[in-house]
Amino acid sequence: MRQKARILIDPSHSKWVLGGLFNEISQTNLDFFCYPQEIYRLKSLSLFKSIFTVVSLSVRRPPIIFSSLTPFQNFLKLNPFNLNLKFLWLTHFEGVPNKRIIGTLNKANVIFVHSNSIKSNLQELGVVSKIIPVIGAVNPELFIQMSTSGNRIAWVGTAADRKNPEMLLRFALHNSDLNFRVLGKDWQKHLVFRQLKNINNIEYVEIDSKIKSMDFEGCSHYLMLSKVEGGPISLLEALASGLIPVCAPVGIAPELLSKCGYEDQLLGTEYNFATIREKCMKTYSIAHREKVAKYINSYSVTRLSKIIQSEIQKIYT
Repeated sequence: MRQKARILIDPSHSKWVLGGLFNEISQTNLDFFCYPQEIYRLKSLSLFKSIFTVVSLSVRRPPIIFSSLTPFQNFLKLNPFNLNLKFLWLTHFEGVPNKRIIGTLNKANVIFVHSNSIKSNLQELGVVSKIIPVIGAVNPELFIQMSTSGNRIAWVGTAADRKNPEMLLRFALHNSDLNFRVLGKDWQKHLVFRQLKNINNIEYVEIDSKIKSMDFEGCSHYLMLSKVEGGPISLLEALASGLIPVCAPVGIAPELLSKCGYEDQLLGTEYNFATIREKCMKTYSIAHREKVAKYINSYSVTRLSKIIQSEIQKIYT
């Protein structure tokens, strides 16, 4: 291929999960991928930097990977007529996408999604671009050994409303005999952090680096109560660490848990504190958890990088 594939990422994602994932994707093959570049919204003080990036890429015409819908939209606003090959990593929507969003999605040559259900939903809404489910990825080097199981229930993520942190806090208050560990990012910026600090059975750990199995040390279960999800990647990380999942039926959870023999750990659409607690009490053998951890580690960053590279080469050549 004459030019390296470029990766454009939203600044708000560059220091968190997506930023880490695409940094690793680029590093797996530096001869094929360039290091991710940030692209800013039109009202940003860094607009001129984005204009220069867009003009340069439009002239040179390398294939471009967009880490989410936001940088894809910002790129098209600056140059709606460009001829670059465009590959979009799409995690989720909050609500039903309107016709304008569907039109934007149809400007992508390939869209990578986390699950077959998202693919089906997009096709039903009128997306005609090629859609490829890829689940997600973990770095197996960070999960060589399973974490030692204990009595804590792990929660991973920001305090964004779609993660449903209020439900977690209410559940913890209602079950004072259970212990929790929140692996979070920037919860201090949200009002719910003050509530969390007053709940004695929750331990808060700020995450400022890649999550690894040691972060789940002393945890037995992983709790995910999100209202909307694309992944989450943290579900893969928890399973790779040997934790037992308890998940709301969103994102990749319905498909992935059934593949891992954890279909009974999926909450119903009308779950309550009693059903959450019931699933947090279930145990599985070490052999089962080891088998799942090994399976999840097969969803490696190297594998994902090769999938993306292959799709680019198919069209580019």
